Amino acid sequence: MARSGERWRDLPERLGDYRSVKRRYYLYGRLSRCKSILN
Repeated sequence: MARSGERWRDLPERLGDYRSVKRRYYLYGRLSRCKSILN
C-alpha cells in the first residue's frame, strides 16, 4: 500500500478500520527493522 500509491481508505472493510491497518503496518515495519539491527 505505502509503496504502490494506493489509498489506505480503499482497503476492504473486512480488514477493519483503515487507520488501524495502517498503524499495524508501520509498527510491524519498525519492529522488523529493530529486530534485524539487534541480531
